[in-house]
Amino acid sequence: MDKKNLHLGDEKGASAITYLLCIHLAITLFQFAFLDFFSQTLERTIFVKVFQILASLVPVAIYRMRGGSMEIRRKLRINSMPIVAMYFVGLALMCGTLLLNERLCEIFVSFGANITGGSVALYTSPKGIVFCVAAYVVIPAVCEELFFRYALLKSLGGGLYAVVVSAVCFSLMHFDLYATFYTFAAGLVLAIGTIATGSLWLSLALHVSMNAIALYLAYMERLATKATYGLVSSVIWAGVFIAGIVFAVYTLLNYNRQQNNKMNADDGDELRIRKNNVLIIAPVIYIALLIIWNLIKMVL
Repeated sequence: MDKKNLHLGDEKGASAITYLLCIHLAITLFQFAFLDFFSQTLERTIFVKVFQILASLVPVAIYRMRGGSMEIRRKLRINSMPIVAMYFVGLALMCGTLLLNERLCEIFVSFGANITGGSVALYTSPKGIVFCVAAYVVIPAVCEELFFRYALLKSLGGGLYAVVVSAVCFSLMHFDLYATFYTFAAGLVLAIGTIATGSLWLSLALHVSMNAIALYLAYMERLATKATYGLVSSVIWAGVFIAGIVFAVYTLLNYNRQQNNKMNADDGDELRIRKNNVLIIAPVIYIALLIIWNLIKMVL
């Protein structure tokens, strides 16, 4: 079989999903064993980012060497939409779920939950800002998109099953159960955007944008007055929502009914996915281990 046509019905597909998840989980958990040796926030940040790069790029590199192509299969019935419209609609959905997640966290706090955010090293010098952009915006976006929306999504077949499983793995990988609603929804949006366009550029742009907004608001919250921070954050969220609504309405008004019947791949591939038990068992074990680790972090 041609190496460029790997899918979940093959033994190669099952092998790919196994080593992808095993290597990623092993390297990710390995960093926690040594994280306490670093007392300085900057040192901890650099250490975490180095392991984030390794956990994502090592399995992706092996996947490429074993024959995985860069082609991303388009296997869902997704109607035609301008790329700019998809970007703003996706950004609005992600921002909306983030705001809903914050409301859920407020409810958890009212019931006595102790929600504390991770330490973020923010620096105001020009070099410090460049470091923060690289550490909190670019590196996470590139690494996570390559692993979850390229290698993992493609290995799982690129269908609905792949979208949901990759979103669950992406959500739990953040090791913050209180943010599960947002990260899962973001994973769905990013996966669907990847399949709809057949490339990583849309999901990468969305991921970088969300990280950039989060970093900017972190600076504003730390350095500006409460009133200024509230005004800036409100303007940002309102702008994103308005743009998303405008493009969503535009898309509906220009809806192309013929696209609804267009399939980019044979549904038979989706049926063959279910025949290989490894493709079901491996993600389940990976997800179960992530859930256990998240629960341990919550308790400790």
